[in-house]
Amino acid sequence: MPSPRRVLLLLAAAFAAALLWLTSPESGATFASLETFHKHANDVVRRAFGVADVDAVTVAVAGEDMTANDPSDFAELSHNDLVQLPLQEIWHMASSRKGLVKVAAAACSAMNNRPLPSLLEGLSYTGDSEKKSSLREVTDCSCGFPCRMSSQGKLEAVEPLGIKERVWIGFIVVQLRNGSLQNGDASRRGQDDNSSLVAAPRVLVHVAGHRNQGVGNLLQGLITSLQLALLTGRAFKMDWPKLAEAVQPRYLNWDEQMGEDCAVEKTELWNFDQVKDVFLPVRMARSNISVLHFTGNWGCLLPKGWGNLTGIGLPDVPLRHAFPRKAQLCGCLLHFALGSREPLRKAIDHVLGGDPRQIALQLRTGDSAQGSALGFMVGTGNTGADLRPVISDRLWGLGSPNRAATVMATCFRQLCQHLFLRPLSPLSLRGPLRPGRERCLGFFETDNFDARHTVQELPENGAAVLKTSSFGPHHSMDESATTITLASLLAMASHDVLLVTFGGMADTATQIGPAIRPGARSFSFERFLEARAWRNQSDDTDLCNPSFQPEQPEDMEKE
Repeated sequence: MPSPRRVLLLLAAAFAAALLWLTSPESGATFASLETFHKHANDVVRRAFGVADVDAVTVAVAGEDMTANDPSDFAELSHNDLVQLPLQEIWHMASSRKGLVKVAAAACSAMNNRPLPSLLEGLSYTGDSEKKSSLREVTDCSCGFPCRMSSQGKLEAVEPLGIKERVWIGFIVVQLRNGSLQNGDASRRGQDDNSSLVAAPRVLVHVAGHRNQGVGNLLQGLITSLQLALLTGRAFKMDWPKLAEAVQPRYLNWDEQMGEDCAVEKTELWNFDQVKDVFLPVRMARSNISVLHFTGNWGCLLPKGWGNLTGIGLPDVPLRHAFPRKAQLCGCLLHFALGSREPLRKAIDHVLGGDPRQIALQLRTGDSAQGSALGFMVGTGNTGADLRPVISDRLWGLGSPNRAATVMATCFRQLCQHLFLRPLSPLSLRGPLRPGRERCLGFFETDNFDARHTVQELPENGAAVLKTSSFGPHHSMDESATTITLASLLAMASHDVLLVTFGGMADTATQIGPAIRPGARSFSFERFLEARAWRNQSDDTDLCNPSFQPEQPEDMEKE
């Protein structure tokens, strides 16, 4: 049994070491090694107590106790550390700038330097008046993604790292612990002193929805799944074979095997059902269910009462603080999970016929409109009972696809004049004209053959030039058109300004495009028509003045 004097020395060594850390000029720095730490601690003990050197075991205990509170001081993190260390310890480390850099570096390294092509890979961004950059760079920066490819071809953490980057790092760590970026082993270690134990997997599987929904609507359901996985700390997996032909994993390796031998529970959430409990999927995802299958078309959930990030170890970070605008969160979730494959990139190039223009137009007339894509597929002029308000509304509807296309083209020219062709306009997005930008170019996408033909027959109007998509109208009922439909959606999202009609395609294109990028805008064609009706105006003069739709930041907290 140690003597009282020995016990006193042990306590004194621990106290002196802590005092040294807090009061010495070196307290703001880190010790290069335990050996350096021991030397300083011994010096303090000798000066304070007039004793000989304290043995290495005594000081090592004190040093280990202290460094347990700040593990970032002595070592870099590895992939295995992110899996095996307690989650609390990882985020304690990340509470300092240096520690956060180490956690981010380990998370990026865990992806094994695999390429991270974006959904908008290879497309140029011309929003900056001084220089030309890529849409990938602008989108990734606005979303706050934590990794980039270095000039040496290695994934590295971006700097500086802010609150958005912390959110995505947390999602990567959850994927490692509750699924896997590489092995699909569904391991959750670090929950017990025995780190070799493997806990039950916690996986959320997004299952492709159907119920006669288009790709735009079904992507809204994918957004719901991703948000549920993020908020509740689940690894994410996707079971959507047709979409997987067009996209590949980006930051989340959702095509690996996870929890295949576990019992499965299912839930769904559709925006046209009589919804009794919107938050049932949230409660199920937070429960002890090992593997949860989700499908639907709901889109982003509102964060009332449960919008913090407890699931990824950040209980004090409300999601709305990282992403005040819900639409930006929706789009960034898709960009985080999905990257384009080569066939999709080729399809986008074919749709656009070059880099994005300034304004993209999307006219959705409905499956029962004359000339609809679905009617063409089944061999009739129209089908079903889906006629959109832009055609059918009794107060401001335009009556036919041909008339709707003509008025939308007029709206395009007016937006061009206000936003791009008027040098000193306070509404101008780009300021004075520059060489090569004396024309405003538009891209027209529609589900209707009659509307497309109408736009193709319109005479060119000098400075405002409108071209139709290279692909003709198509319908998602033909599953082989998934890649083409997604290419059309991404082509729309690549533009500075959108003019769209109501529907899942328009919502998703807005969320993955203008809602993310600074200075970009999205306008509702129906709202312009409705505002004209309220003004008791019958002609098209100044129909689409941007001042009629002032930009109002979408605050998640107010929704």
